[in-house]
Amino acid sequence: MTFYPPWATNLSGIEQQSQNKCGLSQIRKLHLGHNRLSRIDSLENCTQLEELSVPHQHPGGDERPLQFCPDSLAAIAPSLNVLNAAGNHLQEVEQLSILRSLTSLDLSENKIAQVGHLRAVLAGDGLRRLNLSGNPFASAERRYRTAVVLCSNTVEEIDGKEILPQERDFVRRLDAQKRKLSAQRKRHLNRVTSDGRPRPPNMSDKAYALNAIYSWLLFRSEKESLCRD
Repeated sequence: MTFYPPWATNLSGIEQQSQNKCGLSQIRKLHLGHNRLSRIDSLENCTQLEELSVPHQHPGGDERPLQFCPDSLAAIAPSLNVLNAAGNHLQEVEQLSILRSLTSLDLSENKIAQVGHLRAVLAGDGLRRLNLSGNPFASAERRYRTAVVLCSNTVEEIDGKEILPQERDFVRRLDAQKRKLSAQRKRHLNRVTSDGRPRPPNMSDKAYALNAIYSWLLFRSEKESLCRD
C-alpha cells in the first residue's frame, strides 16, 4: 500500500501523526517529500516499509541536514528497498549503511563532498540504482562514476545511466594496473646500494618505464574505444 498521508502538508514532525492519525505498521510505501521535517523518526513499528521518500525537507527555511533516528533506521532496515533523500543538505551518510536491503538509493542534490564518504553505503550487496547527481563531487562525472564502480560490485545504474559490463571490466583492469605500477615504482625507489646511497638507474628501471608507458597507451586506447561505444 502506498501512503500519501492527508496530514503530510507543511509537516514538521512524524511522531504525533504516526501515533494518532493512522497505523503505520502496515504501510509499505511512505511519501513525505517537500515538507519541514528535520528528523526522520517514529518509524519503529513500520517493519513492512519497503519505500521511503523524504526529499527536499526545509525545516525553518534553513539548510540544516536532515537527521535519521538510528532506532527507526534499524526497524525499517530489513524491509526497506527504496530510499529517496534527495535535496536534504546531507554531508555524512554513513548511518544509512545499516539499510542493507536497499536496491535503489537517491542522494542527489545533497552536499556529500567525496565518493569515499559513501563507501559503507555502497557496500550493500543488493544496491542496483544510485543517483548522486548534484553533489559537489559530481562535477567530475567520469571520475566519480569510476569511483562508484570500484566501491560497489552490484550497482547497475548511476544517475540514470547504465553501467555496461565492458565499462566495469575496463575500470577494474585499469585500477589493477595502476596498483601494480605503483607497487613496482615503490620497490624501485626503495632500493639502495650497499653503502646506503640510492641505487643508480639500470636496465630494470628502463624496463619499468617502458612498461608503464606501454600500459598507459594501451588503456588510453581502450578507454577511447569504450567512450565511442
